[in-house]
Amino acid sequence: MDAPAHAPTQRNGTSSGRPTLEELSKRALAASGLGLPAITGGARSKDIAAIRRHIIRAAHGFGYSLTQIANFLDVSKSAACRALAKSAEVNKVNEVNA
Repeated sequence: MDAPAHAPTQRNGTSSGRPTLEELSKRALAASGLGLPAITGGARSKDIAAIRRHIIRAAHGFGYSLTQIANFLDVSKSAACRALAKSAEVNKVNEVNA
């Protein structure tokens, strides 16, 4: 029996065409040489926090809720919200300095 149209697929993102959270994370981690376990949980190194912010911003842009993102990254919803806000602040500063 076929899966309903709204069910996420396992290999190529979701049925809506957006990438899965795992795919977004792997793309963000590709250049760093780190694996998924490095970004889950509350690690606070600047590099990991920056990658996590990038993932949160990208995932939120693709329509994932902060709860979904926080659960995937194994952080609190408030931590995901703060990271999203900080990501927006960093982008504003970069735009002003450009």
